[in-house]
Amino acid sequence: MIFAGGQIAVTKDRNQNVKNIKELIDYAVEMKADYYVTPEYSVSGWTDDADVYSPPTEEVAELVDYAASKNVGSMLATLWTDEEDKVRNQIRVYDKDGTFQDSGNKLRTWGPLEVGDHSTEAIGNNVIVMGNGNKIGLMLCNDLWGGGLEGGPCVWKEMLHHYSAHYFVHATNARRGHNRFQDEVFSEYHNAWMRMLALDYDLLTVDNAIKMEGDPYYGETASQSGILRDGYWVEKPPRNGVAYFANTMGSPYEKKSK
Repeated sequence: MIFAGGQIAVTKDRNQNVKNIKELIDYAVEMKADYYVTPEYSVSGWTDDADVYSPPTEEVAELVDYAASKNVGSMLATLWTDEEDKVRNQIRVYDKDGTFQDSGNKLRTWGPLEVGDHSTEAIGNNVIVMGNGNKIGLMLCNDLWGGGLEGGPCVWKEMLHHYSAHYFVHATNARRGHNRFQDEVFSEYHNAWMRMLALDYDLLTVDNAIKMEGDPYYGETASQSGILRDGYWVEKPPRNGVAYFANTMGSPYEKKSK
């Protein structure tokens, strides 16, 4: 399967976010991708204020319809209100015809708005079955590398050993541009975790092109966007500004048979 990622600007303006994601969808069509993947908070924008947040229902519907009209599946990372009226930080997955397939919730949350849970059951719920039968592990930000900072389970190892994930999609939107030394240290830390995971399993990761809060920014992303295979970057776009990338991803068994 071909996946297209978009290191796009996640702004405070939802109309602008929709426009940015539609440009990513057009790129995915050009690359004949099966799915496109957005950064964390890409539709809703970032907020931790319950008085400001509202579910981006109309915006998501517009994007899914637009992608379906072009026969592309959607992996939209956004804040979302679930059926229990809890605010989740999700990757929402829609088939090429626009049918909702599944979602993965951010497991290691912070701030007063998002509800999180990194129990074994919750981790399992983030491993979804794709149309080709492969299982894909969905992670957001600290789900990938948070175990090293906060303790608790290593999410991607749990996905591998308990739920047989074949490959991974990771949407992130971390703080950046506040302290150059801190940015450098966290960049190296993020990179090591991603390459460790990808020694044996494909990983697509995508970050926001601007500051987490949606303010303009011209420096490097908090972590490298792209696609990793066998511990190497097979797609490694520039870390400054908007960038797109695409490549195949699949289980190790698929790769060996090619």
